[in-house]
Amino acid sequence: MNVIALCILGVVVLALTAALSRAPWKLSFGFWLLVPAATMLVLVLRADAASDLLVLGKAASLCMAAVMCSCVPLLRALPRRVGGTIIFILVAGNLGASSIWAWKNGGWTPALAGALLILGIGGWSSTWVSEDPQQPIMRVDLGWAWVLGMTAWVAAVQHDNPDLYPLGRQLVAIGASLILAALWGQSRWLAIRIHTLTLIFFGYLLFPELYAGPLATPDLKIPGGAEGLGALASLLGLAGLWRNGARWLRPMPDPSAVGGGPGGGG
Repeated sequence: MNVIALCILGVVVLALTAALSRAPWKLSFGFWLLVPAATMLVLVLRADAASDLLVLGKAASLCMAAVMCSCVPLLRALPRRVGGTIIFILVAGNLGASSIWAWKNGGWTPALAGALLILGIGGWSSTWVSEDPQQPIMRVDLGWAWVLGMTAWVAAVQHDNPDLYPLGRQLVAIGASLILAALWGQSRWLAIRIHTLTLIFFGYLLFPELYAGPLATPDLKIPGGAEGLGALASLLGLAGLWRNGARWLRPMPDPSAVGGGPGGGG
């Protein structure tokens, strides 16, 4: 592992994510349409290209999410219940699939944390679209306890899972997402994380020699391991459920329709 290389990757991902999140929607939307096309062209022309199908699938799904997050007309055209349900399904599906993987591999605390985090989303009403043209469009109000619980859960399931990519790059995505969410508000965390992860996955496809060389972190371990991180994620997920659970029965009003939103602290 080359710490300097990981730090450089972190700065690049942070800067690009900030730019994409703040750019006019047409620029961000166009970027995420151009990147997969250019990537496929590079892979076709590269004689020795042998891309992992799992990585290709993750990159494609994340790029679709990034396109959706950037497409303002689509987000504003969708009824809030429909858009919020789509976001819920995407997040809950990711949590559920990885939690099942953790359970099958003996990690019961990450599996428990995943279940609590799914319930702690609070349904479709946590998502809304800002009507303020000066503000980023998509907001998902989950609260800092949920966001930090999700962060600990990601580290827990990646701790013993080398299949997607080593934990070091996941920590880069975590760091960039939390820094920008701390600056702009937790309700923007999900859109920010989609951008960071998509950048990292397409970087893996375009520059595999870097990811297999100086950016490789196959032996990186976190003190406490997967079970300790899963326990921490469970506690934070429980706090998130306490905050958001009532929304399953009483959906949250649209903040843009009542003069604002929950703000950044949550």
